[in-house]
Amino acid sequence: MTETLKTALNDKAWARWTALLLLAMAMFFSYIFMDILSPIKDLMQSTRGWDSTAFGTMQGSETFLNVFVFFLIFAGIILDKMGVRFTALLSGVVMLVGAAINWYAVTDMFIGSGLEQWFNNNLNYIPGFDELGISPFYEGMPASAKFAAVGFLIFGCGVEVKSKANKDISSFNLDAFRWSKILICTDADVDGFQIRTLILTMLYRLTPTLIDEGYVYIAESPLYEITTKDKTYFAYSD
Repeated sequence: MTETLKTALNDKAWARWTALLLLAMAMFFSYIFMDILSPIKDLMQSTRGWDSTAFGTMQGSETFLNVFVFFLIFAGIILDKMGVRFTALLSGVVMLVGAAINWYAVTDMFIGSGLEQWFNNNLNYIPGFDELGISPFYEGMPASAKFAAVGFLIFGCGVEVKSKANKDISSFNLDAFRWSKILICTDADVDGFQIRTLILTMLYRLTPTLIDEGYVYIAESPLYEITTKDKTYFAYSD
């Protein structure tokens, strides 16, 4: 009898590492994209006529659809109905579209365009949201800032869809785990404690089973080295 062996793509080491790299890059670039805009505030004020209110409103629009229009619920439905692969691909496309809109809004091509005229005359008031003080637009807001806010609205949806998709990684196969333990070693200072917390948070969010089953350990480094005569002692606290 001849047996045919079928190897799934996730059984290949290069495929798993490639997927992990792409996922890490998507998370990295999404958050860098949101944070990296802060240094260009002065540039937007001098070249596009923005002020602090316009810049802050634009930056804050990233969570508007997720929180106040309940897009997080729709993201969960998409993940449940379409699966993690489709959802991850969709999140990348949505983030790319939002980033492209954000980029176009601050370029010279936007100045004098029909879009600029439309945004100057519209989206000056959103009933209900204006009264609550949570509207991503306001009257007198520069057109480029409004359009950039639209890009951030879309980009934020992609970020949250990606976050929802990432949670599916938590249901991994513990039997395929190749190590007997994970040992976290960091410096015994404030920076080290922060790094340790970030690593624990990552493991808790992505692979909580490792923590539940006791595979995660923390190496405690001594705070002091005490030498007396020919003996050396290490103290872990005061």
